[in-house]
Amino acid sequence: MRWAYSWICTDTRVGLAVVYLDGRPIGIFSQTARKNDPEVEFFSRADADEARALVLSAIQYPNPLVSLDKEIDSSWRATRLTGENFGRFGQNSDV
Repeated sequence: MRWAYSWICTDTRVGLAVVYLDGRPIGIFSQTARKNDPEVEFFSRADADEARALVLSAIQYPNPLVSLDKEIDSSWRATRLTGENFGRFGQNSDV
């Protein structure tokens, strides 16, 4: 990643950067403030797929629960793990 324009927001470098893979630009990274979510946009679907494949090849799951290549079906549900709900995984009925 090479910064096109950046600044320090409190203690974090933010701004606009070009994302490279194997020396060629594949996308744009932007983050406007330290607490804002970073955003990445790829120049093409092929670039996004190539970056995803690289990340997945670096991750090794000894006992995977689900395949990262398949859609998550409706039998799974989200559970908040903060505050009073932390430690009661899967017992939340108000999600």
